[in-house]
Amino acid sequence: MRRLANSVVLIGLFSATVLTGCNSTDTAHASNLDYQTISYQKQGGKACPAGSAWNSDESALCASVKILYPQLNQADANPIIQQINQFIGEETFSYETEDGKQAKTAEELASLFIDEYLKQPEVSTPWTLERSIAIVFSTDAILTLKFSEYSYMGGAHPASGQSYYTLNRHNGKPYKLSDLLNNGYEDELNIIGERIFRADKKIPADQMLTEAGYEFPNGNFALNSNFAATQEGLVFYFNSYEIAPYALGPTELTIPYQDIPNLIRADGPLAAFKPKA
Repeated sequence: MRRLANSVVLIGLFSATVLTGCNSTDTAHASNLDYQTISYQKQGGKACPAGSAWNSDESALCASVKILYPQLNQADANPIIQQINQFIGEETFSYETEDGKQAKTAEELASLFIDEYLKQPEVSTPWTLERSIAIVFSTDAILTLKFSEYSYMGGAHPASGQSYYTLNRHNGKPYKLSDLLNNGYEDELNIIGERIFRADKKIPADQMLTEAGYEFPNGNFALNSNFAATQEGLVFYFNSYEIAPYALGPTELTIPYQDIPNLIRADGPLAAFKPKA
């Protein structure tokens, strides 16, 4: 495993932290969230310009890191909020070097990424790492987060990905689909999901999914565990390469709650969204 050089001097670094007061509400429960959006950015590299101006020249030989994430307020007085903030931080700052060094803060992540860039013997392109976590939905029981990442470290094309996390606001832990839906939901949910998937992709019912370029385990359509509870319904996201080649891109589909009234648990956190009979 490779060790990070301790003697590297970073030239032309710039970092800033911006705090923005925000709140999020939903019409089902009008559940307010008191949080700040924290933005952190940093650049490093021998060809980065000196001074405090952020370099937007994509041709400059710099390593650039941009991070955006929410931080819930009142964590000192509420251990659940503290746990949610810890979860957000662990997902946002997750980064490990080849020699096992791990980041625990935005600044550590950026520094490790820039150090890796500076260690390259020959580099002809800039490196970029952009990460963000956004709050996309909340009720008194649910907090849904969207994690997005974009990176480029040379190669044919950048890498990107997106993950959803639907957290239990009462204990700070992620929900599973089985916490939201009735036992035995899988078959019916997959049937409804495939119908929506085919409609979105304009794939006829009698055409094999493989013929359209999509590969699922065992050749049968199946939803994954990358889901989000939102105001409109359950959102499922398939990243590039997961079910299709890079050229076809990622896939996102939404299953409206009105399509699954019999699957929503009457005693679960989505009960308020269960369509009335």
